[in-house]
Amino acid sequence: VSFDAIHVFRLCMEPFAAPYRAANPGSQMQLDLDEIESLTRRRLARLYGLNGQTRKARRWEVDARACERAERDVLPGYHRVLVCSERERLRLGEMHRNLEVAVVPNVVAVPPAPRRARTGGGPFVFLFVGHLAYNPNADAVTWFARHVLGRVRRAAGRDVRFDVAGRGASRGQISRWKRVEE
Repeated sequence: VSFDAIHVFRLCMEPFAAPYRAANPGSQMQLDLDEIESLTRRRLARLYGLNGQTRKARRWEVDARACERAERDVLPGYHRVLVCSERERLRLGEMHRNLEVAVVPNVVAVPPAPRRARTGGGPFVFLFVGHLAYNPNADAVTWFARHVLGRVRRAAGRDVRFDVAGRGASRGQISRWKRVEE
């Protein structure tokens, strides 16, 4: 099968795309990284380390080094690489001078004048949705509950509720969040 263009989503899909890339040397090759995975994994390693989870921190650091090697070896074979922010575009440009890097933000534009929230009738609800076994999500829930929720409640002048939806939270995390909630 021949292709005019090949679009690969995420660095981890490169091994599956490699045979198609090799069989279609004249095709436009585009890799959608979304983010620079080596940097993300390194941030995760630091986060796990800060939370005393040294085994997970070491594992994420090993992954970060593997991603660095893959980024160094694979990215030059693509005509264009997509990332989600200008910061990542600049960083990839430093790492790969001859690589075309484009930004495709994964954000939604906020309307210029959002509607006013209804008051009365019930509590104001903050809803967090995310996979809670992913440490940055669990860390965000914990941080918000500990450092922000009380301030919001004191300033709101009405009931405020914080709901968390997602799989993967440990029993310990849930009980800590409930203690903060009370």
